[in-house]
Amino acid sequence: MPNTPLNPDALETAARATYEMRNPESWAHSWEELDPEEREEEWVKPARTVATAYLAVAQPVVNSVEELDALPVGSVFMDSDKDWAYQIISNGEPGREGRVIVGAGLEEDFGADELVFPLTVLRRPEVPGA
Repeated sequence: MPNTPLNPDALETAARATYEMRNPESWAHSWEELDPEEREEEWVKPARTVATAYLAVAQPVVNSVEELDALPVGSVFMDSDKDWAYQIISNGEPGREGRVIVGAGLEEDFGADELVFPLTVLRRPEVPGA
Protein backbone atom coordinates (compact mmCIF):
# COMPACT_ATOMS: atom_id res chain seq x y z
CA MET A 1 0.00 0.00 0.00
CA PRO A 2 1.54 3.35 -0.95
CA ASN A 3 2.20 5.86 1.78
CA THR A 4 -0.61 8.23 0.76
CA PRO A 5 -2.70 10.62 2.82
CA LEU A 6 -5.84 9.19 4.38
CA ASN A 7 -9.17 9.93 2.72
CA PRO A 8 -10.64 12.93 4.59
CA ASP A 9 -14.24 11.86 3.84
CA ALA A 10 -13.56 8.41 5.31
CA LEU A 11 -11.98 9.97 8.39
CA GLU A 12 -14.97 12.22 8.93
CA THR A 13 -17.32 9.25 8.51
CA ALA A 14 -15.35 7.27 11.13
CA ALA A 15 -15.27 10.27 13.47
CA ARG A 16 -19.00 10.87 13.07
CA ALA A 17 -19.78 7.19 13.73
CA THR A 18 -17.69 7.33 16.91
CA TYR A 19 -19.38 10.55 18.02
CA GLU A 20 -22.86 9.15 17.42
CA MET A 21 -21.99 5.88 19.16
CA ARG A 22 -20.74 7.72 22.25
CA ASN A 23 -23.51 10.30 22.19
CA PRO A 24 -26.96 8.77 21.80
CA GLU A 25 -29.81 10.66 20.16
CA SER A 26 -30.64 12.35 23.42
CA TRP A 27 -27.31 14.20 23.26
CA ALA A 28 -27.71 17.96 23.11
CA HIS A 29 -25.85 18.49 19.81
CA SER A 30 -25.99 16.62 16.54
CA TRP A 31 -22.79 16.15 14.53
CA GLU A 32 -23.77 19.02 12.23
CA GLU A 33 -24.25 21.38 15.20
CA LEU A 34 -20.74 20.83 16.54
CA ASP A 35 -18.24 23.62 16.01
CA PRO A 36 -16.00 22.61 13.04
CA GLU A 37 -12.84 23.15 15.12
CA GLU A 38 -14.22 20.94 17.89
CA ARG A 39 -15.16 18.25 15.34
CA GLU A 40 -11.61 18.30 13.96
CA GLU A 41 -9.79 18.36 17.31
CA GLU A 42 -12.01 16.05 19.35
CA TRP A 43 -13.21 13.56 16.75
CA VAL A 44 -11.47 13.66 13.34
CA LYS A 45 -7.92 13.98 14.68
CA PRO A 46 -8.28 10.91 16.94
CA ALA A 47 -9.86 8.97 14.05
CA ARG A 48 -6.82 9.85 11.91
CA THR A 49 -4.46 8.64 14.65
CA VAL A 50 -6.29 5.32 15.01
CA ALA A 51 -6.54 4.74 11.24
CA THR A 52 -2.86 5.53 10.75
CA ALA A 53 -1.84 3.16 13.56
CA TYR A 54 -4.05 0.40 12.18
CA LEU A 55 -2.74 0.75 8.64
CA ALA A 56 0.85 0.80 9.86
CA VAL A 57 0.49 -2.79 11.04
CA ALA A 58 -2.19 -4.04 8.65
CA GLN A 59 -0.64 -3.09 5.35
CA PRO A 60 1.57 -5.61 3.54
CA VAL A 61 4.12 -2.93 2.59
CA VAL A 62 6.10 -0.81 5.04
CA ASN A 63 7.28 2.56 3.72
CA SER A 64 8.97 4.15 6.73
CA VAL A 65 10.83 3.50 9.98
CA GLU A 66 7.68 4.58 11.88
CA GLU A 67 5.58 1.96 10.10
CA LEU A 68 8.27 -0.67 10.75
CA ASP A 69 8.30 0.27 14.45
CA ALA A 70 4.55 -0.43 14.58
CA LEU A 71 5.01 -4.08 13.57
CA PRO A 72 4.99 -6.61 16.43
CA VAL A 73 7.98 -8.70 17.48
CA GLY A 74 8.15 -11.83 15.32
CA SER A 75 7.19 -10.04 12.11
CA VAL A 76 9.13 -11.16 9.03
CA PHE A 77 9.68 -8.89 6.04
CA MET A 78 11.67 -8.72 2.81
CA ASP A 79 13.80 -5.83 1.62
CA SER A 80 13.00 -3.84 -1.51
CA ASP A 81 15.44 -5.89 -3.61
CA LYS A 82 13.57 -9.06 -2.56
CA ASP A 83 16.87 -10.81 -1.83
CA TRP A 84 16.93 -10.81 2.00
CA ALA A 85 14.35 -11.65 4.63
CA TYR A 86 14.51 -10.15 8.12
CA GLN A 87 12.76 -10.77 11.41
CA ILE A 88 12.12 -8.47 14.37
CA ILE A 89 13.32 -10.55 17.32
CA SER A 90 12.92 -8.09 20.20
CA ASN A 91 11.92 -4.55 21.11
CA GLY A 92 15.38 -3.87 22.39
CA GLU A 93 17.85 -5.10 24.93
CA PRO A 94 19.44 -3.42 27.94
CA GLY A 95 22.08 -1.02 26.70
CA ARG A 96 20.71 -0.97 23.14
CA GLU A 97 18.31 1.38 21.52
CA GLY A 98 15.32 0.28 19.49
CA ARG A 99 14.42 -3.03 18.03
CA VAL A 100 16.69 -5.93 17.13
CA ILE A 101 16.26 -7.05 13.52
CA VAL A 102 18.16 -10.02 12.13
CA GLY A 103 18.63 -11.11 8.55
CA ALA A 104 17.88 -14.73 7.67
CA GLY A 105 21.12 -16.69 7.77
CA LEU A 106 23.13 -13.72 9.02
CA GLU A 107 24.90 -13.31 12.34
CA GLU A 108 24.52 -9.54 12.62
CA ASP A 109 21.74 -7.26 13.80
CA PHE A 110 20.31 -4.50 11.65
CA GLY A 111 18.89 -1.14 12.63
CA ALA A 112 15.77 0.11 10.88
CA ASP A 113 17.85 2.95 9.44
CA GLU A 114 20.02 0.38 7.60
CA LEU A 115 17.13 -1.11 5.63
CA VAL A 116 16.05 -0.03 2.16
CA PHE A 117 12.33 0.76 1.95
CA PRO A 118 9.73 -0.24 0.94
CA LEU A 119 9.68 -3.54 2.82
CA THR A 120 7.23 -6.34 2.07
CA VAL A 121 5.68 -7.95 5.14
CA LEU A 122 5.74 -11.73 4.81
CA ARG A 123 4.48 -12.72 8.25
CA ARG A 124 2.92 -10.84 11.10
CA PRO A 125 2.21 -12.80 14.29
CA GLU A 126 -1.28 -12.68 15.66
CA VAL A 127 -1.73 -9.94 18.21
CA PRO A 128 -4.23 -10.80 20.99
CA GLY A 129 -7.25 -8.52 20.88
CA ALA A 130 -6.44 -7.14 17.43
